[in-house]
Amino acid sequence: MRAEIARKWFDTQLRAYRAQLRFCVRVTVAAISALLIAQFFALPLDGFWVVLTATVITQLSVGGSLGAGLEYVLGTLGGAIYGGLVGFLIPHNTELAQIVVLALSVAPLAFVAALNPNFRVAPFSAVLVLLISDQLGEGPIQSALTRLLEVALGGAIAVTVSLLVFPVRAHRLAREAAARVVNEMARDLPEILAGFFKGSGAIDLQHIQDRIGGAVAELQSMVEEVERERPVAFTSVPDPAPLARTLLRIRHDFAAPALHLSQHD
Repeated sequence: MRAEIARKWFDTQLRAYRAQLRFCVRVTVAAISALLIAQFFALPLDGFWVVLTATVITQLSVGGSLGAGLEYVLGTLGGAIYGGLVGFLIPHNTELAQIVVLALSVAPLAFVAALNPNFRVAPFSAVLVLLISDQLGEGPIQSALTRLLEVALGGAIAVTVSLLVFPVRAHRLAREAAARVVNEMARDLPEILAGFFKGSGAIDLQHIQDRIGGAVAELQSMVEEVERERPVAFTSVPDPAPLARTLLRIRHDFAAPALHLSQHD
């Protein structure tokens, strides 16, 4: 009897956390694959950069992995090239020179990253190129090229694993996110309507609006991943963007009671 109860509980938990467990397996496979490939090619630092890249880029869906991979490669490309050029053009054999070169490398890249999120890893890449190159006996240019190759390899591993190991399409996640939005609205609608009669405060309704808004924002991010996934999709799926726009308009309709009550408090 206890064994049957334990089995049912395990099956329930397995179904509830199926997506998370699949993601866990994909990340683990990506990290181990990257390490084995890096060791085969005898890459520097035991393949640290390849393993890190493969682990970071692997996301919940194929479209998420593609988006993260593109962002990571662009950021590394900009940071490594710029940091390598600064290190090559400005000698930095003293501590003061290293501080100056580091500041000249990080400050502009940090400004660019603030303007464009695709370059968030650029300052980090420049720091690695400048500080690790001397320890590995590499010049700044050679270090930059090595980092680019390692990132490209790690990204390719991450995307390949996302496509082959328990692949999860972004369209499926978008459907699940849309269902959560509808469920949130259905659950909160009676309380929103009751606010007109029992005097629910605007703060209480605002909490509901924020929760629904968060669910809609999650759906919109899934729609973006669907678009990234289309070039590698082997089947045609309906475009979820109209559904996301419709639910966003309905969410605005839900926001009207909170605005009405706040104006009459």
